[in-house]
Amino acid sequence: MAKQRLVIIDSLRGSGSTNQAERDKAAVSLAVAEGQLKVAQEERNALLYSTATIKAQLDQRIIRSPIDGLVTEITRVVGEPVDARRAEIPEYLACIVDLPQLIARAHIPSGLTEKLKLGQKLSLVLDGPNKNTGEGTIRFISPTVDAATGLAEVHPVFPNADGKLRSGIAGTLMVPTTATP
Repeated sequence: MAKQRLVIIDSLRGSGSTNQAERDKAAVSLAVAEGQLKVAQEERNALLYSTATIKAQLDQRIIRSPIDGLVTEITRVVGEPVDARRAEIPEYLACIVDLPQLIARAHIPSGLTEKLKLGQKLSLVLDGPNKNTGEGTIRFISPTVDAATGLAEVHPVFPNADGKLRSGIAGTLMVPTTATP
């Protein structure tokens, strides 16, 4: 508006309808308006920066799971502080389970683990009235043996898209006693 007023005054000045004082007043008014616009733009930029900083701080407070699973336990209440740098005390905030695949942790006599290979198929029969079964593949064979028990840990992974294998139920892992191809 201040620019338009100055343009109008300049056009009227040629016809003698206005004086220099009126033009000077319009020019000052334009300079003030431009200064106010610049201040407003700088304030806006500062607020945008502040907004981005706050969003980043909020984003750091969001806990994301590395897996797409179901939360079965939360160990903290809202607002309770958590220190991620305390490595001497292993803590967890939430228990998240990935039910479309189950990982069994079996402790097997070391003599039997020598015949097992990564990727080998194993069968599982769960305890319970339904005796649900599943077939999985070995994902991990421990390179160490517990000296006290003579057992080594093996982790077979069982697909469970249908959900018939319930997590946490004991079962029997069918381990071949002879080497398989």
